[in-house]
Amino acid sequence: MKRKLTDADVKEIKKLRKMGMPRARVAEKFGVSASTIKYWTHYKRIRRNRNKYMRKYMRDRYRRDRDFRERQRERARIYSRNKRKGI
Repeated sequence: MKRKLTDADVKEIKKLRKMGMPRARVAEKFGVSASTIKYWTHYKRIRRNRNKYMRKYMRDRYRRDRDFRERQRERARIYSRNKRKGI
């Protein structure tokens, strides 16, 4: 599947949105939907921040909670065992 937006387009979209142009007008200019504009200007940032937060949360929980640590280790053992068996 071919992308409609190039990297240069995405940079231009971000610039226009920062300047205050509405999503609908930006979308019209580039021939895509407003939800596509929202994805490129909003969702990627949220996903990156969420992943960063979850890594920190899991690391802190692993350090604090002994039962959680044991469950995680057991999951890793089962995963390794199944991987060796080819399951």
